[in-house]
Amino acid sequence: MYDRSLKKIINSIENHIYPMDSNDRNNGFRKHKYSYLKTAAWPIGVYKRIQLHPEISIYPKFNFVKWASWILKKVHLRDSQIQFTDLIGPLLGWFLLKKEISTIRADIIISKKNERILVLLYGKQKKVVKVRPYKHSTKKEADNTAKAREIANINNYIRIPEIYHQNHETASYFVQELVKGKSL
Repeated sequence: MYDRSLKKIINSIENHIYPMDSNDRNNGFRKHKYSYLKTAAWPIGVYKRIQLHPEISIYPKFNFVKWASWILKKVHLRDSQIQFTDLIGPLLGWFLLKKEISTIRADIIISKKNERILVLLYGKQKKVVKVRPYKHSTKKEADNTAKAREIANINNYIRIPEIYHQNHETASYFVQELVKGKSL
């Protein structure tokens, strides 16, 4: 899933969040687009995991153009990046998603390679860890979040997550509270 140095950084960060449980040594994940969802009992457990991530839709896509593009790809008439599991959604396509094993204890891992950031969601602890493993700093993002939180506390109509811990020395990351909400 990720290289060893990045796993080592993430494991050290996770040890600050909560102590290691003996059941957390090898965790199974299923890959859906750019996210890795921790395995859970299907369908209720999977549904609860997916609810943590506002960008993943549980429902199948009803976009005719995407379905037509996928069909044309199957009959070799068109080149397309659309996968069948993208169309039916992660809940219905759970058993078709690629399996991965990792020692990372997050419920969802979101890898945004264009932005060079890795986001780890922890449902039980209600925390989010944002890691920039490629010599880019999260300091600016953390500072912007802190400023937005100050402004939001004055107006009291928008909720900005609190930052619990940050480190910009060895690996650039910060830990913040998990806030469930809807995107604007």
